[in-house]
Amino acid sequence: MGSDDASRSFNLRINISIAVVIALIVGAGMGYMAGNSPLTSLMEERDSLEAEYDSLDLAFQSLGAELDSAQESLEGERRNSALLQGRVIELGNQIEIQLAELASTQESLVEERGANALLQGRVIELGNQIEIQLEAIQGYISTIQTLEDEIDELLNPSETRTIIINLIGTCIRVIDGDTFELSSGKRVRLADIDAPESYEPGYSTSTNALSALVLGVTVYLDIDEIYGTDIYGRYVCVVYGAGYANVNFALLTDGYAALDDYPNEFDPDDWETTGNLDLSEALLDTPPEPEPDPEPEPDPEYIYVGSIKSDKYHLPSCYWAGQINSENEIWFTSKSDAESHGYVSCKVCKP
Repeated sequence: MGSDDASRSFNLRINISIAVVIALIVGAGMGYMAGNSPLTSLMEERDSLEAEYDSLDLAFQSLGAELDSAQESLEGERRNSALLQGRVIELGNQIEIQLAELASTQESLVEERGANALLQGRVIELGNQIEIQLEAIQGYISTIQTLEDEIDELLNPSETRTIIINLIGTCIRVIDGDTFELSSGKRVRLADIDAPESYEPGYSTSTNALSALVLGVTVYLDIDEIYGTDIYGRYVCVVYGAGYANVNFALLTDGYAALDDYPNEFDPDDWETTGNLDLSEALLDTPPEPEPDPEPEPDPEYIYVGSIKSDKYHLPSCYWAGQINSENEIWFTSKSDAESHGYVSCKVCKP
């Protein structure tokens, strides 16, 4: 904290102390006039004010120290960036010198055939040094960019929302400009917007606009955590389509739907801010299982036989059953079946 701040703090203490003394004198006089002494109360109030001042002064000093520290850190980052940029320039100059030396060496190779081996070795050595220093320059450039990004983030902090996606599905049918159906048969109501109904102007336009955004494509649903569904059982959602675009916001800004901020977890003011979709907890919407084919009815089991020219029914093993012509046979599944047709039991096989 600077000397001006210390001077202001001292003057403020003096002013508070003078005010407290005057208040004590006046309060004491008035207290005696009223028949009691407020001196103790005023002294306690003075102590309380001084303690509160000390607390505020400490907080002020702490904030000042924190600000100084942040400024020093930022200046340190800037100095590091400047040093790295200087190193890049220095390495660039060295490379220029070594490239010139390399060119000179190559000329010497042409002129001095006798020293060919040594000069070739020097060329290789210089080439390797240049490659190493080029790699170092790339590292310095990358580090400088990182530092500049960090400095920019400190100076211009950004906020990015994380959007939890609950369900991923496919739109198979669009009902109107704010409602569509998933492949599972479940319907989705876009949150906080309202599109024209089928009997209102603009219905076809808004319905076609929603179809262009979601029909036949994968959709990502952020389902309302407060209610989940509306009174019709439809999911209440902010919907994200191709490229993770906010479908609710697109319909609203293009004029195909009107804002209608219902009570739910969503705030349409947030839709202008870019968000990152978190798909880690999302479930997949799947079509319903097809109904299995019904089991075929088993053929009835016929266990008794009679003749259309007789009123007796027999076991198939009965002698008299063997005497019935096939064209005259009539079969029954049970005794009650035979008797319901007017037949009586054979007295030989006694079925």
